Amino acid sequence: MIETINAKFVPLELYLDKYGFPKELPGLKMVNFVFDNYPLSKLGFHSNVVLTTDGKYPLASAATGSPKNWKTDTTFIPSLYLKMLEDGVKLHNALLKLDADVSATEAEKREAKGKRAEEVVRQYLKGSDDVCRELTGQPLPEPRKSFVYKEE
Repeated sequence: MIETINAKFVPLELYLDKYGFPKELPGLKMVNFVFDNYPLSKLGFHSNVVLTTDGKYPLASAATGSPKNWKTDTTFIPSLYLKMLEDGVKLHNALLKLDADVSATEAEKREAKGKRAEEVVRQYLKGSDDVCRELTGQPLPEPRKSFVYKEE
């Protein structure tokens, strides 16, 4: 797993309490939402997300580290974590192929990227909500908007 990370990724550790979420990485909007709305985030918070190289779209995310599900949670099992990373690489390669498709318009390409990213967002929010309910007894609030990057 370490070899894959070193060869194919640029790992980042963000100090949110000191610097907040970087505006240059809009693909982290879903993580920002959970951080802002999870009652225990100030006590400790982690998230594992694979973004496109431009930081605009999420490609994959690990489950959120549920203590109850530690035997099956992507965060705790190296083989599952490696699969999550590899899934991110596969989606990245599919998006590169889409970018190279001269028959698709830029609007069609953005829409396709957005649809693929929406699935990653849904999975991430579901896992985060499960952990929030498990540890606090409360659900995360319903998001009022999409977290997928839109061209300005």
